[in-house]
Amino acid sequence: MDQPVDVAMSVYGKPFHTAVTLLSLQKHSGAHIHRIFVQLERQQPFGAQPEKFLPLLGDKIVVYQPPLYLGWSHADPRRLGDPAYRQSVRYQWPWETSDRAKLFILHNDCVFFDDVIGRMGAVMARDGVAGVGAIGQCWNCPAHRAGRCDGARHETFQPSYEEACAIVRADPGPRLTVEKIDKISPMPLLECRLNEFACLIDLAQARPATMPFGPCLPFGWNRTDIGVDWFRGMRLQKFRFAHWDLRDGFAHGLFYGENGGHPADSDRALYDKGEAEARAWLEAHFPDEAALLRALV
Repeated sequence: MDQPVDVAMSVYGKPFHTAVTLLSLQKHSGAHIHRIFVQLERQQPFGAQPEKFLPLLGDKIVVYQPPLYLGWSHADPRRLGDPAYRQSVRYQWPWETSDRAKLFILHNDCVFFDDVIGRMGAVMARDGVAGVGAIGQCWNCPAHRAGRCDGARHETFQPSYEEACAIVRADPGPRLTVEKIDKISPMPLLECRLNEFACLIDLAQARPATMPFGPCLPFGWNRTDIGVDWFRGMRLQKFRFAHWDLRDGFAHGLFYGENGGHPADSDRALYDKGEAEARAWLEAHFPDEAALLRALV
C-alpha cells in the first residue's frame, strides 16, 4: 500500500458486532489505516448508545454525526445539492473530506481474519481499477441463476436488451423485472453493485466522477440498494472494478447465519441473538476490550 487509507463505517446499534469489526480489522490491517470515520446515526435501535463504547475501540476513530437521519429510506435525489442532506447519506462525508487516495468502506457486522485492506490495495495497484470488493448481489439475479453472469464475469457478460429480457422473463428476480432493464444499456443489471460489506475505493478515480464533483449518485445513495446506482453510473463511464470473493479474508454477518444483518435492525430477538454470539467471539479473542464493553452496554 503506497499510503495509509481512511476507513468509513456507519454504526446503527450492535455494539458487540461493531467492536468485533473494528478490533479484528485493526489487528490485521492496522498498518494500512490512517483514520476510521464512524458515522454515528442520529437514531439508534433498542436503546443502543454507541457514543459510549466507540472511544474504547482505537485512537484512530473519528466519530461524526450527520445532520439528518436518513436510515434505510430511499434518499431524494432532488435534495443532493444540499450539503447537509447529501452528507447525511452513508459514507458521503468521508468520501468528500478524506485527504487519502483510497477509502475502505465496510459494515459494522464483519469479522476479519486477514489483511484484507493490504491485499485489496495490491489488486488495485496491479489492475488500476476504481474499486475492489465483492461485485453483485448475484443471489437475487436471474442472469446468475441462468449461469450467465457472476461477480467475476460482470464485464464480459454484455447481453442485448432482448436477451436480457428473455433471461428475466424465464426466471424473474425478487427485484429485477423486465420493466427495470435499460433498453440502451442493459448492463449493469439491477443487482449489480460493489457491495459495501467490505470494499476499497480509489478516491483519485471515483471522487471526481461522484456527486458533488461529478455526475454519479453518491455511493451510499439508496434506491434499490446501496451502491447500485453509483456502480451503474461508474460502469457506464467505463470505470473498472475487481471482484473479491466474500469468503476471502473476512466474513459478513457471521453471527446472523442466513438471516443477514439488516433484518436484525427491526427484530429484537434476532438482534439480541446476534449480539450474544458477537460478544462470545469478542470475549474469546479480545477479552480486555470485552470486559470494558460489558460495563457500558
